[in-house]
Amino acid sequence: MTNYFDVLPKKVLECLNAFRLLVSLELGIGEGQENQLQEILPDERISAQEYVVLECLR
Repeated sequence: MTNYFDVLPKKVLECLNAFRLLVSLELGIGEGQENQLQEILPDERISAQEYVVLECLR
């Protein structure tokens, strides 16, 4: 029988993360749901400086 006090905090975090709800990047956000979640998340494949340049060119 498992003693619940012997469970490592790391194991608890793994279990909690396994049951985290998934959210679509196409989820509508904002007052009228006119924007999508993917529009506000940073693209980690480029640097912050490149991101600013791309946004200015946009």
